[in-house]
Amino acid sequence: AEIRSHEAPNDIVVVTIDDATLNELQTDAPDRKLDAELIDRLFEAGARRVFFDKAYVDPTDKASDAAFENALRRNPETYIAVAPPIEEG
Repeated sequence: AEIRSHEAPNDIVVVTIDDATLNELQTDAPDRKLDAELIDRLFEAGARRVFFDKAYVDPTDKASDAAFENALRRNPETYIAVAPPIEEG
């Protein structure tokens, strides 16, 4: 790793959600409507790409799913994690 050591670029921002925030929201994960709002706000703030280290594998309520889908359509430089089909291990 030392051979590959270098300064981090100053144009990368990592946004995390801590346990205190999740406890305040009384959830294990934010609603997809909140993720949709976050996507829009990040791009409005100048983000060129957004990555989620989170797989959206199960449907939620239709309104949340639709809001998230619309945010992805508005902001095509958003990348989300995927999960392979269970039969692929």
